[in-house]
Amino acid sequence: MLWSHPHLHFQGDGIGLRLTDQSAQRQAWTLQQMIDIGKAEPYQFVFSPEFSIPVAMVAEIEQAVSSPAWPAGSVFAGGIEPISVEQYRALSAHGNIAAADSIPRQRL
Repeated sequence: MLWSHPHLHFQGDGIGLRLTDQSAQRQAWTLQQMIDIGKAEPYQFVFSPEFSIPVAMVAEIEQAVSSPAWPAGSVFAGGIEPISVEQYRALSAHGNIAAADSIPRQRL
């Protein structure tokens, strides 16, 4: 398991909070390092905690875990920074959400 434990800085935006520009840049660098390590090592879980993924990194992470270089069976999980309702709508309308096959239930 590869785990990130960032020291995040937030600022108010009039409605809520968002990552400061400096914190978002530092997180983008950290996430890129995690992607590189995740591709090179057979980690099954790569995790970054809530509020630690800048919205600008979502497409890059999606591209990385969709590439043939990403180890099969590995998962990248994390929480995006606080976003506006409009940003949430745009992100959730994105066509990259795939439904998982149902998990067969075993009888005990």
